[in-house]
Amino acid sequence: MFCGQYGNVVDDVEEIEQFFNLRFFPEKLALAQYFCELSYILNLPATKAKEQLNLLLNSVWLLEKEKVSLEFIKAVFELKLISFSGHMPNLVCCKFCCSYEKEDMFFNIYQSFLVCKDCFKKVEQKNGFLKLSKAVLYAMRFIIYKDGKDIFKFKLEKSHLDLLGEVIEKSILSIIEKEPLTLKIYKEFKEEFKV
Repeated sequence: MFCGQYGNVVDDVEEIEQFFNLRFFPEKLALAQYFCELSYILNLPATKAKEQLNLLLNSVWLLEKEKVSLEFIKAVFELKLISFSGHMPNLVCCKFCCSYEKEDMFFNIYQSFLVCKDCFKKVEQKNGFLKLSKAVLYAMRFIIYKDGKDIFKFKLEKSHLDLLGEVIEKSILSIIEKEPLTLKIYKEFKEEFKV
């Protein structure tokens, strides 16, 4: 691979895995295509190309092997990918008072920062904030600060996973400013097959 005039260029490829079983599950195939489209849209710098490719391959491998839910894989992939692309959310502490953890923490999906319950009361513009459960905040920190395959090694209850997915998807859409066609297709299949 080398950096060309219009982006990274792959000049040599060796097949390792074919992911043939994805073709039997339209919702999985649509999600894998969404991962590829999102990777293309975010157009990571060459320094992150290897990490991006590993994330993509690990995510598609998990889709095929059915080890975890599609929503889990989607949320982890999206958050890690935006972190690679220079849009890493500031999840260290409250933007204003530097509290690492309070009973309630709120996340701004447009500017990707945390605010504690006390500071949230003082915020004038409350649009774009979502209240995070502790489990979701821990999961987001885990995904961002872990490396390699370990980012998939945690579990969340369904309600927390739904919130994680909502927060991350809204953040992604605010970054890329449009809903990718492959995401729309995935949602249609998800609804049709009740994944």
